[in-house]
Amino acid sequence: MTTFGQRLRQCRLEKGLTLQEVAQKTGLSLNYLSRVENDKVNITISTLLKLAKCYQKNPASFFSDSFSNAVRLVRKKERHSLGLDRGAELQVLLVDDAQSLEVLKIDLEPGNESAEMSYPGETFIVVTKGKLTVVVDDEEYVLQEGDSLRFEGGITHQWKNADEHSVTFLVIMTPSKS
Repeated sequence: MTTFGQRLRQCRLEKGLTLQEVAQKTGLSLNYLSRVENDKVNITISTLLKLAKCYQKNPASFFSDSFSNAVRLVRKKERHSLGLDRGAELQVLLVDDAQSLEVLKIDLEPGNESAEMSYPGETFIVVTKGKLTVVVDDEEYVLQEGDSLRFEGGITHQWKNADEHSVTFLVIMTPSKS
């Protein structure tokens, strides 16, 4: 099985980019990128999105080996998990080669938050446990268990756990319509 870092390296090489060029395009350090490609460090979601934008890929595609079945079953033990900085864990529940849909499960510890980010496609968030604060274009939404939120692509957003308990939520993303 190919590792997360190996997939990133493969994407970079397919684009014909050096680590230095990726560093310049993303604002990330050369040393850090090398450590990511060698699976030595965990990355933040905002870093994942920067790399996906640089490589023109959906973020979840870095977690999936190629497949082309009309039906896709992902067993719990087969999920790719990424321990992120800032007390968060991301699990890829589903991604397909057509890049029509990505489903991520995120666990966020109390007091933790993501960096501000944007994604070119639509985003749908549903809270499955706890309370999540989502800031979309400087407007704050507090979601309780069972609540959901949808917003268009390209909008700056951030999620926060301002509660004293951990929060679990699903993020479903579709590609850009353009």
